[in-house]
Amino acid sequence: MIHIPSPSRRRAAALMGVLVALGVLSVLLVAVTWQNLANRKLVQRRHHQLQSAWLARSGMETAVARLLKDPGYKGEDAKPMESSKVKISVLVDKADKSVFQITSEARFPDNDAEAVVRSVTRRYRRSEEGGKVRMEPASQPTDKGPRTTD
Repeated sequence: MIHIPSPSRRRAAALMGVLVALGVLSVLLVAVTWQNLANRKLVQRRHHQLQSAWLARSGMETAVARLLKDPGYKGEDAKPMESSKVKISVLVDKADKSVFQITSEARFPDNDAEAVVRSVTRRYRRSEEGGKVRMEPASQPTDKGPRTTD
């Protein structure tokens, strides 16, 4: 006896195949969306790291420029751009008053729980020769890489 499937059974099999295909497609779309979100977060994190590094460097350059004009400069808190914070501190060496230890700590973004903080510390010697004031590195730089605040 030959069995001929009824049209309702064929429809049910076709519907099941469509449901399986939709399920596989949904899983693939979820995986692609998750990858895109993870990559976006990674790129944003890298942006924050780079921005905080450059802000710390700008704080260091600001301090050197201020010390060229005024050897009594002690530091400041600055907001060079929106959503950023740079804390500059200057310490005078007790043994040699012409040597300054400058620390620049940058935080970006400053209003975010996942902010990146970068700190750079360097020592400079201030010298005056022939009416010209110069700032020269006094020792190797110390760069504390990016860290997150929790």
